[in-house]
Amino acid sequence: LRFRLPAAGTYYVQLSDTSQHGGSEYAYRLRISGPRPDFAVRMVPASLSVPAGRVASVTVYAFRKDGFEGEIEVSLENAPPGFSLAGGRIPPGQNQVTMTLTGPPRALPEPEAMRLVGSAQIGERTVTRPVVPATNMMQAFAYQHLVPAQNLSVLVTGAGRAVSVLPPPSAAPLLLPARGTLQTLIKTTPGRQLPPLELEVREGPEGLTVTAVAITPEGALVTLQTGEKTPQPGYENNLILEAFTYYQVKRPDGSLDPNKRRVSLGLWPAMPYRIVPIE
Repeated sequence: LRFRLPAAGTYYVQLSDTSQHGGSEYAYRLRISGPRPDFAVRMVPASLSVPAGRVASVTVYAFRKDGFEGEIEVSLENAPPGFSLAGGRIPPGQNQVTMTLTGPPRALPEPEAMRLVGSAQIGERTVTRPVVPATNMMQAFAYQHLVPAQNLSVLVTGAGRAVSVLPPPSAAPLLLPARGTLQTLIKTTPGRQLPPLELEVREGPEGLTVTAVAITPEGALVTLQTGEKTPQPGYENNLILEAFTYYQVKRPDGSLDPNKRRVSLGLWPAMPYRIVPIE
């Protein structure tokens, strides 16, 4: 509870059990003080299975305490080689962001126990808190609870189809107009060529669509279209796209089936964005 005292004087605080079962055998802790801004961070899910070289999404929740509204930087701590986190920032005032974890290019024999931390500037202090892995559970068909787990377990399985030619995304946010279009070049690793692609928005502002994708020697030139339901200028979050391509299946006689099959190449690493006013 946060309460502003209306005037000088004597005030009384009473702590009691709602079912009237309190007593000397019960222990309580009560703190009365000025605000102590702080935060805690949890992430869902608590265990991941990621094909080698591919990307998995995780949802990170910020629990803000005593009026803290600043940004929180989330990062991997002492991660095994090959793992990377994209979109690791919770913007000021926001409580939930989806990020992506990219696995190493080769499968691992056993699950890895990994650790993430969240850091923020509170006054003149840099405060670091562990990101607690959790399971999102429902109680009584209504209430959602983030139940903490002991550790974040990541299993890297055999390689699958993946767009593994993308370098880590830039930390600079995409500047999406509140209503309009934006063309952005998602660069590939030099010397690597993308196949023909379709892209769909998996996480992003409401009303955002991909209207065109042009494959160039440098990467994918993507056209993004915002709409009437786009958040107000200043809103920040992460954009996550899923890539698809088409291929033909060989028949038993060696000929190609004329009907192409659409197959997912997986998620692309999270890209931060900010909604900006229309020029």
